[in-house]
Amino acid sequence: MPHLGKTLLSALAIAIAGCAHQKGCIRTAGLLEQWEFQRSQAAQLKEALKACREIPGYNELSGRFIIEYAHLGCINSMPESLFVELKAKASVVVDSVRWWNPLVGKKPSFTWTDFLSAHQRAEQAVGNYPWLAEWKMLPGKRSLELQLLGTAVGKDKEELKTYFMPVWRHAAMKGKPTVNLLARFGFHSWFDVVFSNSESRALIASTSSTNDEPRCELERLKVHWHPRGTKGTEYSRYAVVSRKGVIGVRTFAADSR
Repeated sequence: MPHLGKTLLSALAIAIAGCAHQKGCIRTAGLLEQWEFQRSQAAQLKEALKACREIPGYNELSGRFIIEYAHLGCINSMPESLFVELKAKASVVVDSVRWWNPLVGKKPSFTWTDFLSAHQRAEQAVGNYPWLAEWKMLPGKRSLELQLLGTAVGKDKEELKTYFMPVWRHAAMKGKPTVNLLARFGFHSWFDVVFSNSESRALIASTSSTNDEPRCELERLKVHWHPRGTKGTEYSRYAVVSRKGVIGVRTFAADSR
């Protein structure tokens, strides 16, 4: 069994403890409802962790990653999946993963061997974009989080079609996105980057920053492309980044097509 992350241990502790420390002013009915909810959450977590352990390749996975969270069901409009959040034990560039393992007949359809191979391919692909590793080495807490749906890019078909492919084509980028990373920094700040094996550039379609002291141009980016975005707003802008890290902000507005 792999070492469980602090987040997961905390969730288990809260679920087991339940309402033990609630103040007496809360009504008994409310306490019982809360206890039932927490007990249900603990049962769901236990079931998801059991499903993780039953996937072939689990022993190899446990030596390389820590499972921080697991859930059976639907998360973020993705198909019904075993959803797992993981942290790498070793010092690697792609240090965390959010993995949706689609269920077929109520069973996960991909193995941990598939997962590890997909992570390795992403790690190798990131090597073609040295600016990502350079960004990660800047001061402060930073993480490159791989988004995976099965072994493919971590976007459902409609999201990819609606929010990424229009600007991908507008930038005349080759092929289709094959790797999706969420670059996290500061307090809930991030930029969402996709790239492909057949394209030398990377695409950043959206960013979010609460960081008052950006360390580089990437952290100063304000793009959040939307298919109905109007010219002059961040919702009409996206960014293309060359392999050398040169950033170009472009406009593709609904009212200018």
